[in-house]
Amino acid sequence: MIVDRYTLLKDKYKSIARYVDFRKTTINKIVSVFQWDKISDYIPPYFTGQWLEYELLKYGMMALGYVDGKLTFCRGNVAGDIDKRFGLPSEFHWYTGGGLDGKWKIGKDCVLFLANPSFYPDIFTIDRYCNMLAETDLSIECMLIYSRDLPIPLVLSDTEKSEVEHAIEDIRKGKMSIVKSFNISEIKTLDITKPEMIQYMSNYNLLHDEVMKRLYLEFGISIDNKDKKAQLTTEELDAYSQLAGASFYSRYKLREKAAEDANRLFGTDISVKPFEYFDDLSTS
Repeated sequence: MIVDRYTLLKDKYKSIARYVDFRKTTINKIVSVFQWDKISDYIPPYFTGQWLEYELLKYGMMALGYVDGKLTFCRGNVAGDIDKRFGLPSEFHWYTGGGLDGKWKIGKDCVLFLANPSFYPDIFTIDRYCNMLAETDLSIECMLIYSRDLPIPLVLSDTEKSEVEHAIEDIRKGKMSIVKSFNISEIKTLDITKPEMIQYMSNYNLLHDEVMKRLYLEFGISIDNKDKKAQLTTEELDAYSQLAGASFYSRYKLREKAAEDANRLFGTDISVKPFEYFDDLSTS
């Protein structure tokens, strides 16, 4: 019998596990949207361009510059005097995990790689949506369990309680169960099932899909749901596609410009392109 790790968790940890699972799967998808080439020399060994995308999710920006004579990606923050032409800071204060730190002039000593036009760490957006996904997922599971276990029998003794609990456990496993310690006809039940339970579950499923769609829309990924599409007007569908395309295009162009700037400043041959599934969005 195969038992997954989630089943073995205590109830108080299951809500955390749901959130962590949604967070991990979401990050795995988002860091795969853009594919980097000729970048392995400037990131930690055995990593790929997905490492850079993950760092951009966490920090909103990274900078490429020389540390101890080696071209390296570093974390840090923009600072220094404001460039009057663009209204942006002119310096990047960098640091490494090894305790090194320093200052670079942006465009002279380093090139900024930005996650999005606002430089904001996307991980906070992911966390917020994944928390909502975990809550709606829990609600759906509760409704599924209730639809199988209710109505609730009211018993008068511990013996009867034990018998009924074993019966319910067998029923959930698909087994035939007979309660013989007392007269079944005398058992009273608290019936909290409702005809609208199925509708409630359907509504939560729609909410779950909507939250997920909005999460991916933040990153320019449009999710097509056939059932949902049937309920949307053409204008609404066009609006969703345009929003996804705008977000995707702005993120892609920021990465493309960073690669071009790095190649011009450092003589590298870095390039970036959308994952083939998203390629039509970048050119539309």
